Amino acid sequence: MDRRQFLVLGMIAVLTTSCATKKLWEATDPEEYVSVSQSEVSESELRERGVDYRKDDEHGVYYVEKSSLRRLGDYSIRFFATPVTIVLDVAPAIVVVGGVLALESLDTEHQTHWFSGHKR
Repeated sequence: MDRRQFLVLGMIAVLTTSCATKKLWEATDPEEYVSVSQSEVSESELRERGVDYRKDDEHGVYYVEKSSLRRLGDYSIRFFATPVTIVLDVAPAIVVVGGVLALESLDTEHQTHWFSGHKR
C-alpha cells in the first residue's frame, strides 16, 4: 500500500469514526424532553407535579421535562465522559498522521541507505 492509499483510507477512517463526542452530547442533552407513555402517567398527575410537558396523542406519549436530578446526571456524564470521547475522536487522526510520518521516515532512510552504498 503506497502513501496515497494509506492517507485516503486513513482520512476515511477519521471522518467515519470521529463523532463520539457529538453522539455523547446528543444522548445527554439536559434540555431534551423524556418520552413517557400515556398509560404510565395521567395528564392530571403531570399538572399536579407542575412539570412542563407536551401531549402527543398520535403516538400516545407525553414529552416531559427532565427532573433536576436527571439534568444533573446528564451534565455529570458530559463532564466526565467528554475527555474520553475527545481522545477517541482524535486518535484515528493521530494514527493516520503518525503512519504517514513513519512511511516518510522509512522512505527517507531507505533512500539514504541506498545512496550511501553506491559509490561512483
